[in-house]
Amino acid sequence: MLVILLLGTSGAQIALQEEKASRHERDRLLAFLAAESALKDAEHDISSTTRVALFEKSEHAAGQCEAGLGNPLLGLCQPSAPDMFPVWQKIDLGAERTSVPFGYFTGRTSASKASALPPSYLVEILPATPLPEGRPSTPGKATYRITAIGFGTSEGTQAVLQSYLRKAEDGRWERVGWREIQNWEEMREALEK
Repeated sequence: MLVILLLGTSGAQIALQEEKASRHERDRLLAFLAAESALKDAEHDISSTTRVALFEKSEHAAGQCEAGLGNPLLGLCQPSAPDMFPVWQKIDLGAERTSVPFGYFTGRTSASKASALPPSYLVEILPATPLPEGRPSTPGKATYRITAIGFGTSEGTQAVLQSYLRKAEDGRWERVGWREIQNWEEMREALEK
């Protein structure tokens, strides 16, 4: 009888751990999808609004993109100096004064209401650089680094994605790079020390 009780208890503990892991993975996926939707919202913002023209003409100080809600320069950042940490590593991605909440400039609505906070993004304008062979680009056109954060059902579950957007010769905007930044919080903590 004691053996059966121990087996039943072990089975219940294993089932609970698997359910907890499954719930965590679902929450992480929700955060990842929210961050991806913020990347797409930023790409739409860059390609379909006048904000890029405002930003390129701005006398905005390098790395100072904390414009705040209501300011057309919200979330638009000049890059840090080459010997400095990138802006996205120094800034609070989820703060309203620094990053653009999903749909703020595009008018889009989030597909998911389950996230603890709306996804948001910031855009850094990078100096014009040549693309790899075979990838057409307009000479003198800048590349935009977009960093987006998405949240799961709790604020603690976060995903950070980054893409690079550039205008091709035919006038279309194209994503020329993409990555997930899995240790971004560790990077921020190291900078604060």
